[in-house]
Order: sequence, then structure tokens, then C-alpha cells
Amino acid sequence: MLRWLKMRHLFRRLRSKRDEVRHAAAKGLVDIKDGQAAGAPIKTLGDGGDSAHHAAVSSLATTHDARLVELLGDSDTDVRLRAVYALAERKEWRSFKPIINALHDDDSRVRLAAVHALAARGNRRAVAPLIKVLGDSKVAVRLRAVNALAGRKEWQRVEPLIDALGDDDVRVRKAAVYALDKAEDDRVVEALIKALGNTDLNVCIGAVTVMARREAYVKHDTRVVEALLKLIGAGDGDLHLGALSLRGRVPTENEELRYAAACALEEIRDPRVGDSHVQDLIQEIKLHYKGTSRSHDISQDIQGSSPDQRGMSAASCPVTQPPPRLKFDLG
Repeated sequence: MLRWLKMRHLFRRLRSKRDEVRHAAAKGLVDIKDGQAAGAPIKTLGDGGDSAHHAAVSSLATTHDARLVELLGDSDTDVRLRAVYALAERKEWRSFKPIINALHDDDSRVRLAAVHALAARGNRRAVAPLIKVLGDSKVAVRLRAVNALAGRKEWQRVEPLIDALGDDDVRVRKAAVYALDKAEDDRVVEALIKALGNTDLNVCIGAVTVMARREAYVKHDTRVVEALLKLIGAGDGDLHLGALSLRGRVPTENEELRYAAACALEEIRDPRVGDSHVQDLIQEIKLHYKGTSRSHDISQDIQGSSPDQRGMSAASCPVTQPPPRLKFDLG
């Protein structure tokens, strides 16, 4: 009798105009171990508007996955979005497949939330779904997938990230360059050298930065040195012309890339870099470029003093920043 009265009281409170009252009522019904009571929050999704939706979904954050999975098929985008975040909070293996299924949602916000959830788990089973997301129609979703794969060690990620260097969006290409930073695969160097011909200067400088870092902590590769020497004009016997061509001129975009290559070569131990003529050219390039707006940033990125930024500007590319801890209540 008391149980029935409590349920009746909570059912009425689900109709309240106050969000906090409905939240408390929905949670109270879930806590009652009764089929009718536990199903009530889901039933409220059919009426009561957005507030009722939010209250009902919030009540399910600590309940069975089956109910959350049911909400992933709801017609309301906000409900599906909250259901993904709730599944992400549970950290259980049973919630893994529903999150993967959410990667195919019609709304990009839900897909992005699912990518966030997979990235936060660190499970190797997340690699294959994240790779598939690299073909998503929305830039923000592809970009988050690239950054999620950047911290992985699985070999399967390398080729898809190399393919992402040809993405239509420059932000994705730039993220893909830095995502290959520590990949121990011989194909990476060739891909980075090819990226030096990208139409976007930031992608090119990113490729130079990553090549220099790889030389420091992955392994020495003669192809890297050859490519960087060619960039500064120390290849094919044009060493002296390379230095003379700088004098009396304002640095152009090509010279900005040469500056990046010069800074990179200073971090590489190779007999060809130690040649006195090469060293003179490196210093000439740095002197010519010193004091320009980006000279400090480029040299610091190559030396690896700001690894969290991975050579990218947070202001110009905010969606590449790591997401906050997944919280269920978005309201």
C-alpha cells in the first residue's frame, strides 16, 4: 500500500512545471524496483516537451543500458544526445556497441558525442569504428576522430591517417600530420615528405615539425634530412645561391617554410647538417626571418616545448582541443 502511494505521488510529480521536481520524481521511480515504475520515465518522453524528455533521460543515467539503448532511437535529437553521454558515463562493455551504433546517427552532434565517448575509453576495439568515422560528412566529426587516433599505438591507424592528409578540409589535414607524430612506420616519412607540397602553409610546417620530432625520438631517416636540406636550398649544389637569395627581401610564405626547415635541421644530428656551408645557410635563414610574427612559435613547436598543442592554434581550430570529461546533463 505504501509503495503504491509513493508511486502515485511520483507519477504526479512527473507532470510538474519545475525541472528539478521532474528529475527527482523520475529518479525516484527508477529507484523503485518495479516494472511499471521503472518504465514511467520512458513513457514521459511521449508527452511533456523538452523538459520532460530531459528529466526522463537524466533519470536513466544510473539504470539499465537497455533503456538507454531504446532512447538512441528517439525522434528528439537532444534525447539521443543525452543517451549517448549517459552510456559514456557508465563505462561498461555492454554500452560499447550502442555508442558505436550512434556513430551512424542522422545528427552530427550525436555522432560527435559518440566519437568523444569512444576517445575517452581508450579501448583498442574503438580503433576500427574511429577509422570509419574519418569518412564522415562533417568536418568536426572527422577532426575529432583524427585527434582520437593520434594517441593510439595500433598499427591499423597509420594508413587511414595518411589518407587523411588528403582530406578536403585543411584542419583535418593539419591534425592528421600531427597525429602521425610517433607512428613507427616507414610509410609515415614518405607521406610527410609528400605533405610538404600541400597548398596550405600550416600543413607544410606541421610536416616539417613532425619530421624533426621523429628524428629525435623515433629513428633517424636519411630521407628526412634530404627533404629538409632541399627546402632550405642546400640541395642539388645550390647552397650559395640559397643564402644570397634571402638578402634584402621581406620573408614570403616559402621562406617561412624554409625557416621551419632550418630550425628542424638544427635539432638533427647528421654529418651533412654539420657541414660549415650548411650551418652558414641555416644561420642566414634564421637571421633573415628572426623577429617575424611566427618565428618564435615555429622554433618552439619543433623543439617540442608545447606538445599539448601539437603545433596547432587553439583559436583557429577549437574543435581539436580535448573535450571536457563527458558529463551526462547538458542542460
